[in-house]
Amino acid sequence: MDETGTTFALRGGHFLTPMIEIEGQYLNSSEEASGIDTTMQLLMVNGLFNFHPREDIVPYLLVGVGRASLDIDIGGVSFDDDSMAYQFGGGSRFYFGESKRAAFRFDLTFVNEDTFSQSSTHTNVTGGFTWKLGR
Repeated sequence: MDETGTTFALRGGHFLTPMIEIEGQYLNSSEEASGIDTTMQLLMVNGLFNFHPREDIVPYLLVGVGRASLDIDIGGVSFDDDSMAYQFGGGSRFYFGESKRAAFRFDLTFVNEDTFSQSSTHTNVTGGFTWKLGR
């Protein structure tokens, strides 16, 4: 069985206070397996509650709401559907450097969506690089 897949994700946010953050999230994930092409797109608005046990480690809880879009192509015949999506999870940022403006970010989230009249929960483990802009 020949399977390939890719995922692209982008997040940007703003700290309302040191503990409260709002962020936008875009995710595009595609997979091809056995002649079936599947693409899912998520567009989310997330709220984060940040904890500050140390200056260089900031764990957080995340909740979000947005839109999920699913497109399936089977032998040139395409089907698509979209629905509301809900997300919850948590993670942590690990800041480094003298100014503590750059960090590695890791999180575990669960996204629930209801496309094609079927409720699905997707588990996501994400890692990435983040940095603070401005002051």
